[in-house]
Amino acid sequence: MSRNIFLPIVLPRLFFHDRKQFCQSNIITGAYSLSLEFTILAYVADVLCPKETVNPTEVVDMLTGEVKMAGAQAEGVKLADALAVKARILLDMESVAGLTTLASIQASVLLGWREAGTEKAGHFAAIAAQLATRFGIHLDPTSHGRVKEFSADEVNFRRLIYWGVFVFDRYYV
Repeated sequence: MSRNIFLPIVLPRLFFHDRKQFCQSNIITGAYSLSLEFTILAYVADVLCPKETVNPTEVVDMLTGEVKMAGAQAEGVKLADALAVKARILLDMESVAGLTTLASIQASVLLGWREAGTEKAGHFAAIAAQLATRFGIHLDPTSHGRVKEFSADEVNFRRLIYWGVFVFDRYYV
């Protein structure tokens, strides 16, 4: 039996479609962001290799892929945690640069689910709620005359994100 570890907040078809578009043209659209991709990778690492560690002093040059050492050797950290930290950094960068998308909301919720029961969960709930409000996720397009602005897929996608934020905020924080 297959287990959906992302709960029903990420629609794979839309995510991979927009990821392909990003890889081909460097255009970020609604269902994809780097923060969401690294959040998903963190979840996958939690499931597939929960004991895998990485050296926190190794830095990968994003342009060349070359591994460089940064400081003294330190004890390893879980791969999933290292990926989640990268996702948080990317989410912050997206926000500062004004590049947030609907996928940024998803990343906030998923990062918060990883931190359920801690103060960090509340931080991610606040980010998700703020972004959701900014994007008008809390407004149903069918009852606000905006239905023509969105395809049927995007209307459903927006509803899915809204309810994901709602459930996370109510039950996991």
